[in-house]
Amino acid sequence: STCSVAAASTGVIVQGLEFVFDGKPISPRVALFSAGTIAGIALFVTAPVVVTPGSAVQSILDRIFSFLVPAPKLPHDAIFAGVPGEAIALAGAVFFACHVWRCNRIISNGDSSGRLAGSDFELAIATAQSLLAALLCAVFTLVDSPYALGKQLDVLNRLDANTWLEIFACGAVCTAAPAVLELFAFRVVNPALSSLIYCTIPLWGTVLGVIFLREPFGLQEVVSGIIILVCSLTPSLLDILSVKASEEAEKDA
Repeated sequence: STCSVAAASTGVIVQGLEFVFDGKPISPRVALFSAGTIAGIALFVTAPVVVTPGSAVQSILDRIFSFLVPAPKLPHDAIFAGVPGEAIALAGAVFFACHVWRCNRIISNGDSSGRLAGSDFELAIATAQSLLAALLCAVFTLVDSPYALGKQLDVLNRLDANTWLEIFACGAVCTAAPAVLELFAFRVVNPALSSLIYCTIPLWGTVLGVIFLREPFGLQEVVSGIIILVCSLTPSLLDILSVKASEEAEKDA
């Protein structure tokens, strides 16, 4: 819940970065809709949860197991000991805002060498991002894991072809494809608006859970989902209408 609300502040943070480093004025409209999105997500994540008897029993069993067999302490436990979860979530939102802001600037400036033009540049940036993310994940897995490298490699060796196919599909569809689409979108959508659209991620995750996992979806979730969609997408729609109106005015002139 905290992570979702913190993620909704990305639009405001991006505007702050643009104001400080690029000298762009803060858009009251985007700031207003960002506040509306935060309110919608706060309403969404505070909706009452319907717990089935099976899930309640499983929760009790998980707690008993965790008490009897405590998880080993990992490096990140020591690093983040005493740090409030809210601070970590907000830091994540800041880093993501920096990602959105910097990627937009890179795409806007283009390849200074002139060797890559058009979609080639976006694809190159997306490939570099995906490879770097995979490398960092591998490094953190080695460093911040309760299992030795030999154990991890043994587990990987025992995975069947279907599991590897699912992993590949997840990486391609859920990681690589969004990275590519994001960079192409930065051609036409400014970072503040794109970060607002990203705020709909928790909503789509819940919708997928309702469709495929048969999770309950109450009235509060419906109302808050509508608020999130309206506040996240309205600024982009207004920009599109404004551009069309300007083009029509130029044609008439």
